[in-house]
Amino acid sequence: ASSSAEPASPRGEPTSSIVRVVIINGTKTVGFATTTEKALAAADKNVTVVSKGNATASYDKTLVVDLTGKSNQAAAQIAGILKGEVGKLPTGEVKPKDADILIILGSSL
Repeated sequence: ASSSAEPASPRGEPTSSIVRVVIINGTKTVGFATTTEKALAAADKNVTVVSKGNATASYDKTLVVDLTGKSNQAAAQIAGILKGEVGKLPTGEVKPKDADILIILGSSL
């Protein structure tokens, strides 16, 4: 087993491992990514935002993308906090490096 593998948590409880997140703004609201970062930090101490930016397109709904295929529980929790949905990386958006989850902010929060 690899030493970088996260141990499985008993009884399906959330793990305490840090989730690296990139937030991109898919709206015209300036500063939305920063506002969301603060709200997310207050709601979940295991989330670390590694970068923020702007999406290449506009989005109606907030989308949470599990980039590694190993963070689906965290993605679902974040989607719940942000009233978004878990989905796949949209065509045209760049997969960020060194992140577990990508959040694309949509206008209908």
